[in-house]
Amino acid sequence: MSQDLEERLVRLETLISMQDQMIEDLNQVVITQQNELDKIKYEFESISETMMNGGGDSSYANQKPPHY
Repeated sequence: MSQDLEERLVRLETLISMQDQMIEDLNQVVITQQNELDKIKYEFESISETMMNGGGDSSYANQKPPHY
């Protein structure tokens, strides 16, 4: 192989390797965000269900704020 062709090949291999690492890093970010979204969704559904079933401690909900 000529020197120029070999340099181009090495450069391409390096770029592919860097892209593979970037894709893996981004995939980990997506996985982490999806886990966080799943947790938030579960908490929201739990709170929503509690509110639909009477809101838990209704005596607290009917109290006037302290500034009144």
